[in-house]
Parts: sequence; structure tokens; C-alpha cells
Amino acid sequence: MTAPAQTVTPAAEAGTGGVLFWVALPYVCFAVFVLGPVRRYRYDK
Repeated sequence: MTAPAQTVTPAAEAGTGGVLFWVALPYVCFAVFVLGPVRRYRYDK
């Protein structure tokens, strides 16, 4: 008797790195995109 084959989704295969890349990184990029010009305008007039 053999065990049934398990399907591994790409998200489960990616692990923590996948979560950081697909969840946290877009928020970091958006924050830099919005806050970067604000900081430059305030301090580098």
C-alpha cells in the first residue's frame, strides 16, 4: 500500500520567502513610492 501523492502549491513551496516577496514587498515599494517624493520635497527644496 502506498501513500497518495501530495500536491504542492507554489505558495506552499515558496515558504517564508514567497510571503515576503508577494505580500510585504509590494507594500514596501508603495510606501517608498509615496513617501520618497514627500521627503525630498520637504527637505531638498
